[in-house]
Amino acid sequence: MPQRQATEQHTPDYLPIRAGETKSCRQCDPCKQGLEQYCEAGHTLTYASHDRHDQRPTYGGYSEKIVASEKFVVKVPDGLDLAGAAPLLCAGITMWSPLRYWKVGKGSKVAITGLGGLGHMGFKLARALGAEVTLFTRSPGKEQDARRLEADHIVLSTDEAQMATVKGRFDLVIDTVPCVHDVNPYLPTLKLNFGCRCHQYSRHRCRLPAHAEE
Repeated sequence: MPQRQATEQHTPDYLPIRAGETKSCRQCDPCKQGLEQYCEAGHTLTYASHDRHDQRPTYGGYSEKIVASEKFVVKVPDGLDLAGAAPLLCAGITMWSPLRYWKVGKGSKVAITGLGGLGHMGFKLARALGAEVTLFTRSPGKEQDARRLEADHIVLSTDEAQMATVKGRFDLVIDTVPCVHDVNPYLPTLKLNFGCRCHQYSRHRCRLPAHAEE
């Protein structure tokens, strides 16, 4: 998170780039809705991408300098630890987006599948919003970590009896598991007309029933 010159304030500030994006067309319908990640002309990422103006490759954390549109930078509040702020701009935004989209708040019931970096962040944010949070896990050894994050419930997803007890319970299920797996066991745990978000969903990562992919 290098120090950059802020043109509006005319003073140096730490201006991290949000969500790994530096530019988009700003003209298409997704961009006008604030959904630049769906830019119809293609957005420019901080890494493994090409700048839309000069076509030079982007190198992410290996870069010495990054030029970004002002819309894609945010100011770190004074006193906020930079090491703690950095994950909020990647994993934090990834988890914050579905939580806000599905209007999670006090009394909401959220389940999170997986307790890696994304799951960890999801727990903290959902708890801060006042939700009841459940961990779905295939590993009984994750219980201690989940309790440390103040999980309200831990459900062993390989145990059919445990899964039956949470049928129709959740307003939102966020699946953060990065490997190929079957999400069908989690779908019945959702309430009617509520949401399931698979991080980096694709047919190759998550196996869904045919009608869910249409």
